[in-house]
Order: sequence, then structure tokens, then C-alpha cells
Amino acid sequence: MTPYQHFEEMSPLFCTTDVPFDLIGDHMQDHVRRFELSEKPRRLLVGGMRARQMLIATLLLKWYLEHGMVVTKIYQVLEFKPQRCFRDFVKVVSDNRRLGDANPDKAIIAETAKLEGNSGYGGTIMDQEKFQSVTYVLGEGRVMLEANKPQFKKLTNLLEQDEYFEVEKSKERLDINLPIQIGYFILQYSKLRMLEFYFDFLDVYVDRSDFEYCEMDTRFRLHGSVRTRPSIRHQTGNERRLPTSSHRLLSGRF
Repeated sequence: MTPYQHFEEMSPLFCTTDVPFDLIGDHMQDHVRRFELSEKPRRLLVGGMRARQMLIATLLLKWYLEHGMVVTKIYQVLEFKPQRCFRDFVKVVSDNRRLGDANPDKAIIAETAKLEGNSGYGGTIMDQEKFQSVTYVLGEGRVMLEANKPQFKKLTNLLEQDEYFEVEKSKERLDINLPIQIGYFILQYSKLRMLEFYFDFLDVYVDRSDFEYCEMDTRFRLHGSVRTRPSIRHQTGNERRLPTSSHRLLSGRF
């Protein structure tokens, strides 16, 4: 089995890229034409077998190399000292979520903890360069002054009779101060766990002909019932062990 055949069920490299209309396949092209959607390239999160200048965490890169990835060029290496600086935060969020599961009267605490946990991660990877200012002005004279500013981006007429406008402008000053390494590593490790579960567990013990997909997360829903499925392979001495820091900017392929 070639690397392409091995990974065709689930491409191992994940990246955001512009996908042109002619590469989305005949079915989706017909869908776009039928519903008169835009044929312009769209920026999408895709899986692939080859990539250039990807920033990859050490543990994920280790998994790639162990499964046949060939690194063709290294552009940059960033070293760091790993520390559990958010251990207390994670513990509080986890404990409060369990508290809501154990006692329905405290469900609001669990929901709040869930929101705090998700926003705590997502807030670290916001693109601050896209932040903008929105102001509302009355009168054509004032709106012309706003439109002549170098930060001007967009003008919307809200009340035509009263000449009331919404003005969107880029920020005059940006402080890029978010710890993006936190969200970056969360995404890197989530990719690693997903690949480990799929290729080092499901693909070892369950035949691919028995896979059943209906949603993007169905692969993980099999986890709860995989012990009772008759399709589980019997391993005799060929079991694979799950692989037990820095991150690198590189190019590679499978």
C-alpha cells in the first residue's frame, strides 16, 4: 500500500489555503452552478499530502516522520521550555463542568465553565490585525471628513433621509499582545490526538470496510462502542504502540 492509499481516507496534513473552483470536484461544481453561488476561490481548511512552510509542533512532527513523511526543507526552528502554566485554570474548568453533571441544580456553573474554557483558548488566537473601529456620524460633511482619513474602509448609509452613516475604519494603533502560542499548541495537539486515534487505533483494530461515516466527528463516536463491534481485528504480536519541545517551520510530503 502506497502512502497515498494509506492516508486517502483521512489526509494527515491540515492547512488553510485558497481553493479554486476547478479543484472542488464535479459534484460541488454542479452544486455551485445550480444555486448560483460564487465561483471565486475560497479560503478553506483542507487536508492534503503535501505542504510548504508549515509550522509544526515537535510531537506532531514526530508522528508525521514515524508514519512516512519526508521533510524536504527546514526554514526555521523555535525552541521553548514547556511548562504547565495554566494547570489551575484547567482544573477549575474541569471540576466545575463535572459539578454540573453530578448535580443538575448547578448546571449553570458547568455551562459558564464551558464558556470560560472555550473562550480562554479561542481568545488567544484572534487575528488582531483585522480589528477595526466603527463610528456613527450624522451629516454629509462629517462623513466626508471620515472618508478622507487613511484608515477609512467602508461606509454604510443607515438612514438616507437623515444622512446617518456607519463608518468602518482600521485601527490607528494595534497592540499585538496575545499569547498565540497557547492556541497554536492546542490546535497542534488536537490534530495529533485525532491522527493517533484514527491511524494508530481504529485503523489497526477495525477494518476500513466497516467504517461508517455520517458526520465529521463520527470517527470519534465509534470510540464508545468499539469494544463490542464484531469487526475488531484480533492482533497477535503486531500491536502498535501509541507514540509517547520545540516547533518547526518546514516543507514536506507523504
